[in-house]
Amino acid sequence: MKGPKVFLSYAHVEADKNFVSRLHERLKRDGVECFFDERSLAPGANFVLAISEAIDQCNYLVMVMSQAYFSARFASAEWTTVLSGDPQNKSGRLVPLLLEECKLPALLKALVYVDVSSIEKFKQNYYRIWEQVGQSQPNDIEQRSREIDDLFEQGELEQGMKRLLDFSRDFAIK
Repeated sequence: MKGPKVFLSYAHVEADKNFVSRLHERLKRDGVECFFDERSLAPGANFVLAISEAIDQCNYLVMVMSQAYFSARFASAEWTTVLSGDPQNKSGRLVPLLLEECKLPALLKALVYVDVSSIEKFKQNYYRIWEQVGQSQPNDIEQRSREIDDLFEQGELEQGMKRLLDFSRDFAIK
């Protein structure tokens, strides 16, 4: 069974890249698969298409907020893609991290963010980030379907049936 997937959305400036690189390594070490364009895009890939597909396939989009982020060319397209289907972020799929004080767009002002504005605050608050993104989102249809398929392919019929029943129960309640 595969673990959660996270899309790392950030500005392509040195300070932001350095932070995201550290975050990527830490999440990866803790079992979270990340789409980090610096390491995930193959040479010659159509980056617009690859990013669009990655956002669709990821359980979470971690948004690294900074002054540069909100003026970056593609950043708003990335986070608004997630909020367009869930404007109140009830699913918790959009995970905002505050790298530095900045003016937030109106749509983001009501969201609770994790302060990572210093090395100390990152260390102190990393657990909150991991707690949010460290498990597959319970209502992510595509992810849960893959998990169930994987269990059946591995011959884990009883576990697969249990996950299938949990899956259907979760959506019946919704």
